[in-house]
Amino acid sequence: MTFQLPIMDEKVKPHQVTGLHLLSAFVIAGIGAFFYLLYADVKWAGLIMMIAGLVLLFISLFKIKWITQGINNRIFRVFELIILLSAAAYLSLQHRWMPTIVPGSLSLALLFALYWERGAYKNLTIQVSKEGIKLPVTSRKRQVHWHEVEQVLLRYGILTIDCHNNRLFQYHVEPAGVDKEAFENYCSDNVTANIDKREKDW
Repeated sequence: MTFQLPIMDEKVKPHQVTGLHLLSAFVIAGIGAFFYLLYADVKWAGLIMMIAGLVLLFISLFKIKWITQGINNRIFRVFELIILLSAAAYLSLQHRWMPTIVPGSLSLALLFALYWERGAYKNLTIQVSKEGIKLPVTSRKRQVHWHEVEQVLLRYGILTIDCHNNRLFQYHVEPAGVDKEAFENYCSDNVTANIDKREKDW
């Protein structure tokens, strides 16, 4: 028997998405000012970047729900990435290696964000089976074996996994279609069956 419990939390939190947009806005506006003041040949690009940074800052602060929606978020991420990669390319052609680090490193962060946020709105699950409890990919520990577990409780949509070494895991789950008593009895039976596998304290 296997139980699948969807987690109600998202893989990526909205404040994380917004935070990276805010950082991008400040960096784009800052590099724009840098170009505007120091490079006469790209003064126009510096002005455009300052305006783009301020617009992005405004949207990130006052249109949070709109900018964090799947397709809107991806469009803005690509927009930020194009600007920052262009800035990094220009600075590297000018052999300005230190200033190149700022847009270059933020571009890498944006590339990772585009990859990671693809699955941001897919529900993560916890799988409970004879082999143990498989936690979601966002957990530091992916697999909890039955001999590590002291008790498993499912109350009011909160799954609590209490381990005998004082480690505690809690998740807000959607237990629709799961019989709470049957689930807890199943967990209790597996804990009892594996209790002899625990390391003995001498």
